[in-house]
Amino acid sequence: MNFRMQSPEQASLTRLQESGYFATNHSLLEQNLRQSEEIRRLSEENKKLGIRVLELEERLNTNSSNSSKAPSQDSFRKPKHSLSSGRKPGGQLRMAQGFQVPRAGTKLTSL
Repeated sequence: MNFRMQSPEQASLTRLQESGYFATNHSLLEQNLRQSEEIRRLSEENKKLGIRVLELEERLNTNSSNSSKAPSQDSFRKPKHSLSSGRKPGGQLRMAQGFQVPRAGTKLTSL
């Protein structure tokens, strides 16, 4: 029998090879490279989309008062709300339909 004596470092290396450590490590390195590439690609896409959002916001905020755009080309803006009197709507409609407020001293009759 021919037994060779291994140094402690060689013995550790042999145990690591037998345990599959290097195969697992290689697999993890490949996964890390794939994820790094995906992160790089997504970062580039995010940057492009950010620029596109800024361009669209700028176009949205452009109107005839701050550019050479014709007033007829301005986008629709909601009118400012007028101050309301605080009353509920519909009172005039009831009067127009023939509703009459009973006068003081008269009895209400049901239909």
